[in-house]
Amino acid sequence: MPLNEIIDKLLTFLWVFSISAFAGITRRVRRLQGASGNDELKKEGSWILFAADIVISGFIGMLTYYICVYANVPDSLMAVYIGVSAHMGTKALSLYEALFSKGMKG
Repeated sequence: MPLNEIIDKLLTFLWVFSISAFAGITRRVRRLQGASGNDELKKEGSWILFAADIVISGFIGMLTYYICVYANVPDSLMAVYIGVSAHMGTKALSLYEALFSKGMKG
C-alpha cells in the first residue's frame, strides 16, 4: 500500500474519531449539567464512565462512517450523521442492531 493511501486512511480515522469523541464529550457534559449533587455521574469513578463514553462514541462513529461510505453519502452530511450517532451512544448501537437483524431476516 502506497504511503499516500496510508496517510489518507489515517487522516480519515482521525477526523471520524475526533467528531465522535467530541460528541461523546458533549453527551457527558449534558448529563453532568442535568445531574443533581448526589448523582452517580459526579462521583470520583466517573472518569471511567467518561472514558467509556469516548470509546463507545468512537466505535459508533466508525460504524456510521462505514455505513455512510457504503451509501455514498456526501462528506458534509456524513460528518453530521457521525456526530449525531456518536452523541446518541448506545441508542444508535441499538438502532443498528435492529436494522442488522431485520436485514438478516430478509
